[in-house]
Amino acid sequence: MVEQRLLRAGFETMGDLARADSKRLEETIGNWGLEVAHMARGWDVREVEPYREAVSYSEENIFERDVSDREILEATLLAHAENVARRLRRDELEARTVVLKWRSGGSVSCSASRSRAWRATTPTGTVCLTSAASPTR
Repeated sequence: MVEQRLLRAGFETMGDLARADSKRLEETIGNWGLEVAHMARGWDVREVEPYREAVSYSEENIFERDVSDREILEATLLAHAENVARRLRRDELEARTVVLKWRSGGSVSCSASRSRAWRATTPTGTVCLTSAASPTR
């Protein structure tokens, strides 16, 4: 909802939000507009919580250009899976839900998820821990 209102108002990037008049943002998305304007400008007075318990484990990669080479994509997914699995094993957790998200051709976003309990020690050749994992104890 908010995303659509921002896009209709001509705000497409964080830079657009940072440069925007606070009043215009408030008119576009309501009371939250002023907070969005401040955060877009890097003005965030909330206290940092560096040691809170993780609610998910994730890996992300942004390619400079669209990639269609299957070997590059598989190697990237495998590296992400191994990194997430390593952190889950370190914290003695299992993955409950795995989500793989990708963007193709600009702004077309897709995602796929799978839920089930599997151990983080599953061989990394599978796609069980690719992008994000919601941990269970």
